[in-house]
Parts: sequence; C-alpha cells; structure tokens
Amino acid sequence: MLATPVRLCGVTRTPLPKAMLQSFGLVRHPETNQVWWIPEGVDSQRKPASEVSGGAEEADDPSSAATQEGTGDEATTVADGNSAGTSEKQTRYRYPAHVLARLDLMEGFAKMGNRYYNGQKRLATNPHIPPLAKTANWRPDMDGVILDQRRRHILDDLLYLSKLCEEHGRKYIIRVTDAKYAATYVHRAAFLWLGEGKASGSEEGNQEPIGEAGKAEIDPEQYATLDIDGDTTTTRPVYNLPKLLGPANVARLRSESSMLKEGRLFLLRSQRSGIVNKKLWSLQGFMATFTNL
Repeated sequence: MLATPVRLCGVTRTPLPKAMLQSFGLVRHPETNQVWWIPEGVDSQRKPASEVSGGAEEADDPSSAATQEGTGDEATTVADGNSAGTSEKQTRYRYPAHVLARLDLMEGFAKMGNRYYNGQKRLATNPHIPPLAKTANWRPDMDGVILDQRRRHILDDLLYLSKLCEEHGRKYIIRVTDAKYAATYVHRAAFLWLGEGKASGSEEGNQEPIGEAGKAEIDPEQYATLDIDGDTTTTRPVYNLPKLLGPANVARLRSESSMLKEGRLFLLRSQRSGIVNKKLWSLQGFMATFTNL
C-alpha cells in the first residue's frame, strides 16, 4: 500500500501514497443536471474483492487489484441522463480530487468553527480539476457515507471468504485462541477480534488462552498487534471489528456465517485475504483518533 503513487490531499496539502487518501470524482445528476462530488467506487458495480473463477486456493486476484488501481485516477462525469451505451457523451477526468482518508477531517467540513469547515471547496483550487468543481455539491453527511461504504465492502468480503471456508473447506478464516496457536498456519495476514462470543476455543479442540491471548481477550485498542513468543517477525495486526465495523455489522457476521457465530479471535490468512486485509488496515487509519490534526 505504501508503494501506491503519491497524491496530494487537496485540503491539507499533504502528499501521501494514494492508499492513504480518499479519492473523489464529479458526476452530473441525470435529472437535475447538478454536479456532485462522489467518493470513488460508488458509481460502479463491484464484486467481493477475493472473488475469482476457477483459481487455485492460494492464488492472488490480480484482476480485482488492477481494477481498483485503474479506477483510482479516473472519475466519470455523466454528460446527460442516457445509459452508459452513449460513451461519446461521457467525459473522464484523469485528475480526480484526493482528501486525506480521515473521518475526523471530513466531519470538520460540516462543523462551523472547525479549521477545515467547508474544506471541500479547497478541492476546486487544484488547477487540474475542471472549473465546474467550484459549484459542485457536497453531501453534508459525506463522512458517514464513506464510513458506511467501507464497512459494507469489508463485511461483504468477510462473508464471502467465510462462505468459501464453510462450503469448500478453505482455510482463509480460522478460529483460534491465541497467536501461538496460529503459528501452525502459514500466510498469516491478521487477527480478527469479534468481541464476546458464545464459546471459546479453536476449531480443532478447546484450548485455554495462554501467552499473547491475554491481549486479544481484552478489547484491543487501535493498532493493537499480536506476535508469537515475542518474535517480531511474526507480528500481525489485530482488527477490533466491533469498533471498525460497528456492533450491527458484527451481529450480521455472526448471524450469516456459522463459522463466525461463536468465538472471539480469528486468524485471517492466505493470499486471497490480502485485499480485505488492506481494506481493514485502511479503515483503521480512517477511524483512528488523533489530537493534533
């Protein structure tokens, strides 16, 4: 993610890898003809990030990753209300706007007295942005829209991976008791903490929490990690799903996935889980709390 192209935040003027920014494009409403800012991804259909057809269990999904990167520097503006078949009447802006992917920053756009109040208007000062951006509309609840969108995508991906585990015997998500037990598996990506479950123990027999498990049994703080016997080369992030996805989405995970119905700690692993791991990492940074913004 750090190797993604560097882009400039149009509000804070901070240059960062694109993975740390939220991209926006311009779209013209087909009925009112008004121009609106939209976050990247809402104008196109998507499949679960890990979905591939006929691939090997540990195969990457380059087509999906390429699609995400490819759309990163383009945003479509619809010229009229016709269908997508009239491609001649659509314009592609190859320099969309970018904003630091921070929830508290975008919340400040709607708060009078905030340092970044109406910060979206600064996006129009970019010389690469079309002039119509000066009159573009911005949803006052844009921060919530983006948060819900990110959560929904991650939820869909986790449900998809768990379905593969349940129906095809894959090992993308594994219920564990602690990091030491996870050492029996390769391609460890991260740990998922779901909070209080109905029971404890791993999928292959009950084990008493030991060692690093103590950290995971307590509500993990932001940027929490687990390692195996103090070996820093085995350190993996712990994603607190009740905080990141919200209690309602975690409840849906438990209700729709039998393997996630019980237990607190799960191991997210294999190359196929890489995309959702990146989304979780990005969401964690998006929601992180800092005092010196």
